[in-house]
Amino acid sequence: MFELFKNLKQKIEIIRWLHSSKPRTFIGEKKEGSILDDYIAGMNRKQIEDLLALLRKDMDEESVLCIDSFFDISYLPANPVLKNIIVEYASAEENNIPEVFEESQKIWDFSDIEELDSKVFVYHHGLKLLGTACSDYVQNKIFIDAGAYHGDSALVLSQYHPSKIYAFEPSEHNLEIYKKVMQKNSIPPELYEIFQMGLGKENKTVAFADSKNAGNSLCHAGKDLCKIVRLDDFMRDKKGNIGFLKADVEGYGLDLVQGAVETLKRDRPILDISIYHSGSEFFGVKPFLESLNLDYAFQIRHLSKNPYVEYEFLAYPKELASSVSSPVS
Repeated sequence: MFELFKNLKQKIEIIRWLHSSKPRTFIGEKKEGSILDDYIAGMNRKQIEDLLALLRKDMDEESVLCIDSFFDISYLPANPVLKNIIVEYASAEENNIPEVFEESQKIWDFSDIEELDSKVFVYHHGLKLLGTACSDYVQNKIFIDAGAYHGDSALVLSQYHPSKIYAFEPSEHNLEIYKKVMQKNSIPPELYEIFQMGLGKENKTVAFADSKNAGNSLCHAGKDLCKIVRLDDFMRDKKGNIGFLKADVEGYGLDLVQGAVETLKRDRPILDISIYHSGSEFFGVKPFLESLNLDYAFQIRHLSKNPYVEYEFLAYPKELASSVSSPVS
């Protein structure tokens, strides 16, 4: 049966069959506590369908498939046993690409990084999919690594010759591991600077629960304090332009871009924003960026074998579109 899990559409159809053998209608059958509820709780069917239509508008076929698949899987009734089967299968599939990680291990020391992610090491946060024009575009420019975790992204992104990597990580625990990983891999200290803070739409301090892992989120209330800063304000006294902005910020993606309007308009960086943590990310990032009239092309790609995670919103200046490679299969 696991051989059937070869693409997103098949995954969703099999999940539907395992649940009920009938197509699902999302109103009236949605699971409790969907991660999209922060944005669409209380909306009627027509309102949600309109939101989905806006999200699909002007997107390519692969992006539409990702939108529909993620929406479906987010609203299926919860079944822990089935989810464990899928995630275990996905983990096995991730291990099915050992040559990628083996090749990377010849270059870097991974011993302190708790989770190795194909989004990072296989797809390079989408840059591997976007072609040479995009790779050339980001070189010798500033990179923003929001949700820096243990430095896995910084290792991979250092191959694209950034002038500087500014990394943001709310967790003190993760930040210390990040520094250790940089040192073990002889990343020059002048190439990166990491800040124990988050990026958002306003400057403030929040109290969050530091989970000390890759799922660490400023959206989870707790007793640990973290400073939030607008990217526009952070960049005001920095020299140079941003070429690439990666944001895997566990529900804070829309807030981040809302605090970066001046920077986005000035620098027009390539973006990789994870949009699978919340409804505001999933439904809100695309229309907000469209409202800025940046003359960007947009794609959504699923960069994992696990159907629950790693849905990435990729955005890049339209003049670079000719170099963009074929969709992820």
